[in-house]
Amino acid sequence: MATFFADADGNQIVSVYLGRRLRRCIRLGHVTKETAKTVAGFIGDLAQAKQLAVTPEKATIDWVSTIGPTLRKKLERLRLVKPRERVEVPTVANWAKQYIASRPDIKPNTKRNYLQSARMMGDFFGTSLLDAVTEADADAYRVHLKGKELSEGTIRRELKRAKQFFAVAVKARIITSSPFVGMKAGNYANADRFYFVTKAEAEKVLAACPDAEWRVLFALARYGGLRCPSEILTLSWADIDWERSRFTVHSSKTEHHDGGGV
Repeated sequence: MATFFADADGNQIVSVYLGRRLRRCIRLGHVTKETAKTVAGFIGDLAQAKQLAVTPEKATIDWVSTIGPTLRKKLERLRLVKPRERVEVPTVANWAKQYIASRPDIKPNTKRNYLQSARMMGDFFGTSLLDAVTEADADAYRVHLKGKELSEGTIRRELKRAKQFFAVAVKARIITSSPFVGMKAGNYANADRFYFVTKAEAEKVLAACPDAEWRVLFALARYGGLRCPSEILTLSWADIDWERSRFTVHSSKTEHHDGGGV
């Protein structure tokens, strides 16, 4: 039902028979013969299924779901696949807000940080639609963040959230790929900013604290190693085991790991 050949310029072309002595060609471009052979097989199965009014093979259906928009449009024009339902593409800022609204599971502090990232992206990308943002635009956003004299750690956290927003848009099939996919993002520790608080310095801080509550906050962070404020502010009297001189710490940062919430 479908064959393939290469033209004088080396472009692989699939020739598919659509019935009534009608043949059409689909240009694949500079791909390998193996790729052209595979694609020709799938296209041939689509053509045969259409003529026989049956469902294509599952492998063909799975392949169709993964192809890019250019090839899909060619198949749609030949009526070998149904036109994909049009999805309204939102702006970058609106999509980020939609995503945040769809996550009732995130913590209040995380939501606040997400909303701040959404505002920063909205300020930079303006009314740009998701599918209009290119890799060059993503690079420009990184340069923009650096120009705001943010630390490398803060920049990478902002880029991590941008990658997350766009990755979800890909999963939702609003866009086919993310312009942030190859960008370095995530945790970054600047060793130059590390500082060890000595016992003598800690004693001075404790002496300067205005009351017992502030002394407890500082002691739990310096000597207990608790994250502040997330782990300290969730402590309650029920978490204190006076008999064994121990207390239970609830960690929102690690609770998504197995057994990591306590």
